[in-house]
Amino acid sequence: NEILQDIIKETCDRMRFKERQKGENEVALEKLMGEIEEERKRQQLIEVKKSHLKVEAKIEGEAKGARIGEFLSYLATSTIDNRCLGIDQALALYDLRERYANQLEVNAAVADG
Repeated sequence: NEILQDIIKETCDRMRFKERQKGENEVALEKLMGEIEEERKRQQLIEVKKSHLKVEAKIEGEAKGARIGEFLSYLATSTIDNRCLGIDQALALYDLRERYANQLEVNAAVADG
């Protein structure tokens, strides 16, 4: 009789342990699934931000291109000493201006340390 009770107790203990382990596993699995979903959402956010940055860069580039085009057009049709500069001279002048502006940025960065 005592042996039977020990067997029943041991069997019940094993069943409780298995149930507890099953519950812990389910909790761990739910936690892991939540973390996976969170990472998925983060990735989606990164993709949206990246897409917006690309659109912003495209818009800024197009705006800068339009400004450059207007500036070059103005220079190419401007007259100095009753002579039109032409596109080649306008481009050379623009290139000189850009190199000067870049050098000013470099100098400022060096001065700032």
